[in-house]
This record gives sequence, structure tokens and C-alpha cells, in this order.
Amino acid sequence: MQRLLLGTCLLVAASLAGCTGEFDIEQTEPLQVQVNGEPRTVSVSEEDSEPQEIRVDNSGKAEAVQVTVEVRPMHAGPVTVLIIIEDSETGERLAEQEISTGDDGNETTNTTTTSGNTTTDPGTTTTAPANETTEVTIQNIFIDVKGKDNFVVLTQAVEGDADVSIAAYESSMDDGQANGTY
Repeated sequence: MQRLLLGTCLLVAASLAGCTGEFDIEQTEPLQVQVNGEPRTVSVSEEDSEPQEIRVDNSGKAEAVQVTVEVRPMHAGPVTVLIIIEDSETGERLAEQEISTGDDGNETTNTTTTSGNTTTDPGTTTTAPANETTEVTIQNIFIDVKGKDNFVVLTQAVEGDADVSIAAYESSMDDGQANGTY
């Protein structure tokens, strides 16, 4: 009896070891980005009811952070993406910004600071080579995090569909960037 049970277990284990089927995985935990680490990309659509959330780990206790947002439209046409940066513990808004990219290559940026010191650069729009129609908009948002451990970047499409990459880098207070002078 024990040999039969052992043989059955080995047969089941062997059949599972060679399993090459496809699996659909649903993201249940928010994506995380490390300050000075690799960027993460999420897809957003104007049809989404909830924003995509990316947690930024500031374990280095940086005083100021540059959040780099790259918006790549999925289809031709205008795209507007809302970016909200919040303290992960208190929910306090550190910055809020809309990034818009249009068909004609014009890029506009509107920034609203709700608390702390936040600045943005004018943004960079790059156009893909002639055989591609994708326009990429890169925007840097500088925030004063005051040594907080973590903050959250919420990303939601207001118009259109886009892939949004988020990266975070330690910024120097001496640059003047986090002090509103950039």
C-alpha cells in the first residue's frame, strides 16, 4: 500500500514538474520602486475607475526626490495622465500634475502644489523615428519628502490610453530643485 501511495505521489509530482501551461496572473499588490532603482511601468486607460498605484521606497531617507514620469501613448491621439504623489502613511498630497501629449507634438504641463515644496521642469517631448508614431513625454517632479520612508505615486488616464513609467532618484537640496527654484 505504501509503495502504491509513494508511486502515485511521484507520478503526480513528475507530471506537475513538466507543466508548461499558460497562467494569467492578476497583480494584487501595488508595484514598488526603490529610490535610485529601476523604473516600473503601468498601463492606464481613461476607462479605468481606479488609479494605478506605485509605491516608492525611500529607505535611503533622501530629503528630496526627483520622480521621473514617462508617458507613452498606446494609440494615436491626445493623452492626458494625472499624476498624484502622496505620503504613504498620512495620505498627504505632496504633488499633483497633469501631463498631456497631443497628436501635433505639443506637450503641456499643469502643476498644482498642495503642500511642501514641489517644482517641475518644463518637460521633454521626444518624437519616435519616422516609422513609428509614438510620442513620449518625460516629466520630472521634484518633491521635498523630509526623510519619509515611503510615498505613493497614483497614475490615472484622464483621456486616452498610455504606458506610464515611474522612476525615483535622490535629489540634492543644493540644486534648488526641491526648493522651488528650478
